[in-house]
Amino acid sequence: MVNYSLSRLTRLWVVLIPALGLTFIVDSLVLQIAPNVLNGGMHELWGSVPAAGQHSVGLFTLFGNALFLQSLAVPTYGSNGPLWSLAYEFWYYVAFPLLVILCTNDSGRDLWRKAVALVVLMAIIMLAPTPLRLGFVVWLMGVGVWALNQRRYGFISSPYFALFSAVVLGAALAYSKVNPVEFTGGPADIWVGLSFSLLLASLLQQRRQPALGRFFGSWARRLSDISYSFYAIHFPLVLLIGVLLGTTTVQLVPELEGISIYLASLAILCGAGWLMWWTTERHTPAVKRWLQGRIASVYGRHLTKESRS
Repeated sequence: MVNYSLSRLTRLWVVLIPALGLTFIVDSLVLQIAPNVLNGGMHELWGSVPAAGQHSVGLFTLFGNALFLQSLAVPTYGSNGPLWSLAYEFWYYVAFPLLVILCTNDSGRDLWRKAVALVVLMAIIMLAPTPLRLGFVVWLMGVGVWALNQRRYGFISSPYFALFSAVVLGAALAYSKVNPVEFTGGPADIWVGLSFSLLLASLLQQRRQPALGRFFGSWARRLSDISYSFYAIHFPLVLLIGVLLGTTTVQLVPELEGISIYLASLAILCGAGWLMWWTTERHTPAVKRWLQGRIASVYGRHLTKESRS
């Protein structure tokens, strides 16, 4: 359990803490250039921008975000609205091993551990908002994808099954756009999660084929490596680009100029995400080993061998 907790926390904090610092720097610049953007003037057009009176970069909000309480007990830090989902991910990391303990057959041993796990899990479920509880169901679908990938299933590996899943996913996403209020924390979440999980399971089954295997083993893996770093910093940078270009109050028109600005901005964001990964996330195993050494020296014992994050 100690090793699991250390793995999850180092993975999250190694990127999150620098991302919070970058958010503070970007927000300071934006407040100098266009203060109305962070004072509620952009909330209607850009939903992730703070509403009037909700922008906060205080120490209480900073520590709350570092402890994964954003959107639960404190606002998301500064302009980095997308960080709300990171709090959900952290609490899923807490809930999942508790669920595993409850589902493990230990022939009556360690009943006290099951009792503690049940109490803590029930407390999380009771205190969590409805969207977080529903999101945990969707998150567990990822476990199902992993389980399906342990064996080869003919119908799942069929291209027709992948096409069917993609069509259902597209329909669920379209429905979510037509009914955004019902979608948020609603049943469409389940359909989007389920159809995407089935599509991913099918693609992973097809990965066993040589041509697709080479693709998933190279470009897909490289892109996934920087996904967390990209997620953690992208929105403040999007906001800064919009402020510098003067496009925060208008939407880009899909013509040559608008497409050029979009592609240039995307290239900048991808480069920033890669740089964030190169300076922070790729060092996660080394940071974890260092912390393991410090903890072992304090408690006079060695932790278990490093597990894969």
